[in-house]
Amino acid sequence: MTAVTVPLTTAAPAASGEPHTGAMIALIPAAEDAVALAVDAGEPVDQLHCTLLFLGEADLYSDAERAGIVDICRQIAAASDPVEADAFAVAMFNPAGPEPCVVLGLSGVELADLFDAVTADVDPGVDQHQPWIPHITLAYTDDAALVGAVRDRCGVVVFDRLRVAFGDQVTDIPLGEPEDDDEPIVGSVRIPWSGCPHCFDAKHDGPCTTVGLPSAARG
Repeated sequence: MTAVTVPLTTAAPAASGEPHTGAMIALIPAAEDAVALAVDAGEPVDQLHCTLLFLGEADLYSDAERAGIVDICRQIAAASDPVEADAFAVAMFNPAGPEPCVVLGLSGVELADLFDAVTADVDPGVDQHQPWIPHITLAYTDDAALVGAVRDRCGVVVFDRLRVAFGDQVTDIPLGEPEDDDEPIVGSVRIPWSGCPHCFDAKHDGPCTTVGLPSAARG
């Protein structure tokens, strides 16, 4: 499987001007779809995404923990085909609050299935927005006129990569490609990992289990 760390055009939403310090697992639209979705003065093409799981602050994760999460996502991506979703709505989030933004609302069974797969195997112990509202942020702005201007972005969106981001360390993993355990993940630290959730605990003496990480979404 070809998994590469890619540089982003900018490190944070245009509205903030601050370095990006958060971590997430997200779906990335296919290149052609991303270009069609992008808007002037909006989010850069290579930052358009649908967040599946917010992981909190990147600096809370050790290299081993980062590598373990990337490995889980490699397994999920290998078992998943590209995801076809329906961009069925345009809305403004936080119109009277911090960082107002214009978004595309998404729906679809394939999207829901991949969300379930990720949240079943990764539990960052971080509060999530409830319920999950799948969307792509097009622009950070309080200009409500943009909502009407981007109605033509509605329609089918294909996602072909799973992204694991820890701040500016970003690993993109293609969906639907068989795993190649001998191929290194560029820019990510790799460690032997059995799937045991306790192996990240320095005090863990074994025995290891292979139940994977528990899911916050499923208790």
